[in-house]
Amino acid sequence: MNGSNHTSSISPGPGGNNILVSGSSTVAYSGPGSVTVNVSVGDTSYIGPSSVFSATGSGTFVNSIGSPIRLTYYNDPANTQGADGPPAASMAASMDRPGNLVDSFNYTATSVTDSFAHNVSAPLAIPDGSLYSMTLGFDFTLNSGGSLVSRGQALVKPTNAVPEPASLLLVGAAMAGLGLTRRRKTQ
Repeated sequence: MNGSNHTSSISPGPGGNNILVSGSSTVAYSGPGSVTVNVSVGDTSYIGPSSVFSATGSGTFVNSIGSPIRLTYYNDPANTQGADGPPAASMAASMDRPGNLVDSFNYTATSVTDSFAHNVSAPLAIPDGSLYSMTLGFDFTLNSGGSLVSRGQALVKPTNAVPEPASLLLVGAAMAGLGLTRRRKTQ
């Protein structure tokens, strides 16, 4: 592996983004047959609440026709550290990716140079409370002489805006005032 970088950032407060990013410049294999690689990247204590996510991933296979890749995106409202256990036994499962699988993407190279890209934004089936964790997984196989170039992956979850108590009181008073005005007009 040549050049790998993984970062995590937390932006507290309403409208802030919690971000987990993983990238690799080049992963090449020159041994006999093929090799399968399973990697997890995770962090804890992202600040919620969060109810939606955006996920993205991309990369390029070179000289590895038939090589598959699976990108996975996990959310854990229980705030468990990912990437901290035994590696995946297969591309379909992993023991070190806690929580809920919120998105996945599968791709298989079909030509000598073959690129892929994936983007999605959606609501979380199980929204996050005040603290949660996120884990990225990428599992791929390379043929002898093959490489995976510019593989990147990110999971972003914004912090929901939580109304201030004074704002809620103001809205409640306005609603009550409208109700009284309407009642007077009907009498």
